[in-house]
Amino acid sequence: MNEKETRSNDDGHIENGLNYYLKQKWKLFVTLFSLFSFMTMGMELEISGSTMLPLSIQVRTNLAKLSWIIAAKNFGYMIIVVFFGLLFQSITKNYSEFILPIAYLLPSIATALTPYFKSLWALCIALLFQGISHGLIDLALNTLITNMWSSRSTAPLNCIYFGYPVGALLSIIVVRSFRQNDPLIDKNYIKYSNSTIIIKENYFQSELVGAYIMTSIFCLISSIGFALMAYKQNQYKKKEKLKKLVTLQSNVKEEINIQSKSKRLFNQSNFWKICSPTTCGQGYFAYGFILIFLILLFNFFVGGIEQGFTKFFISFVEQEQINPNKKDSIYSMIFYWLPMLIGRIFSTFLTVSLISPHIMLTISLFLCLLTYLLWILFIWYIGLNRISLFLLVTANGLSMSPISATLIGWVKQFLQLTPIELSLILSSNATGGIVFGLISGFIFQHYGAKHLFTLLIVLIFIVFILFLFALFLQRFHSKRENKYQTNEAINQEDNTFETFLRHNQYD
Repeated sequence: MNEKETRSNDDGHIENGLNYYLKQKWKLFVTLFSLFSFMTMGMELEISGSTMLPLSIQVRTNLAKLSWIIAAKNFGYMIIVVFFGLLFQSITKNYSEFILPIAYLLPSIATALTPYFKSLWALCIALLFQGISHGLIDLALNTLITNMWSSRSTAPLNCIYFGYPVGALLSIIVVRSFRQNDPLIDKNYIKYSNSTIIIKENYFQSELVGAYIMTSIFCLISSIGFALMAYKQNQYKKKEKLKKLVTLQSNVKEEINIQSKSKRLFNQSNFWKICSPTTCGQGYFAYGFILIFLILLFNFFVGGIEQGFTKFFISFVEQEQINPNKKDSIYSMIFYWLPMLIGRIFSTFLTVSLISPHIMLTISLFLCLLTYLLWILFIWYIGLNRISLFLLVTANGLSMSPISATLIGWVKQFLQLTPIELSLILSSNATGGIVFGLISGFIFQHYGAKHLFTLLIVLIFIVFILFLFALFLQRFHSKRENKYQTNEAINQEDNTFETFLRHNQYD
């Protein structure tokens, strides 16, 4: 429940550690169920990446056109982030527990219908609703947990975010369990022409049904669970209001007066004041504008890397026929998500106790760059086999794992990040997913699967350069600020000393 934060004891001792969380039973239950729901979200969002080729056969199209489903999903996410993260924050803030049941019901329906769609546009609409639900869940669940745990929300949020890669792993296992144990490509309905897949006839992919229906059931369970929580939360709020009516009449009158005033969902003057680069840059317009622009560009290209790799990698493995059996090809993505899960755990520990966020980001991006250089070397010159494939995928997952979370932690150290700036960062990632999801599909289809990694290494070079620019600007500004503050302190001491001497002369 959205109870008040437990206060310190009379002797000033503040309860901390694991015991504090274990005593908050209702909050702990909501957090654990949110972990399950985030796992569910990982399943329903990543299952499309494991089934790109079967889906392309199902809707009788190629991978270049099928990449529109990635664009549709990211577009749905961006719409929600803009409207509910930027313009209508009060809805998400005050009604987060009522948003979540709807947010999980939408993908439950869309995911259940996906295996039966034979039109690309119908599939795009289904993925659009998945993107909308993703945006609603991100905003509402983060708001719910931060309101519930207040200043102690860091650990619960980290716990919840671990659910996503677990769900992505489960989606791969579920897809594999329903796949038929036959060769990768059935030549009766597919032929090749310069690495281009051409569909000869319509072919219903029955293997999709079981995996998508199971994912839909998990979404439905999450929706029902959050609906019950919303009901209990509403009952709790009613009891709290009754207590206030009985015991605090003056406060009740004040609340009635406040509630009787008209409230605007969108305050234009307040919006532009909060959204100003001067506010973000803590009083420095140029600094705030340039730095937030670099961060948005950085996250834009990171979104392209994430979507390009996760959505097309299994199709790359299957088309290049690195694994002779298509069931085994699914395992390659497990070696991406499992290291990502482990990497997030270790990066959380390291950034808390040992390494500053900018050093963690530097190490992570350098390892990403090195990994993609090795990809190019093995794909074009040495040749990939199962062992080298799994090793490179593992390195990819480990190097990418700290970027998203560490970026926010690094930026919050020197910029004043409001929900508006955070929403802009999230939407820039989604925009990158739209643009480079389409570009990845086009390159994959018309230039061959190998050129997917040519695009990815160009993107990681750009990301690394943007980060170095942002880091240089931040360090330069910090040094100048420290020098200015030191001079101010010296001048203040001199003025104090002169005042003291002048006072002694008069004496």
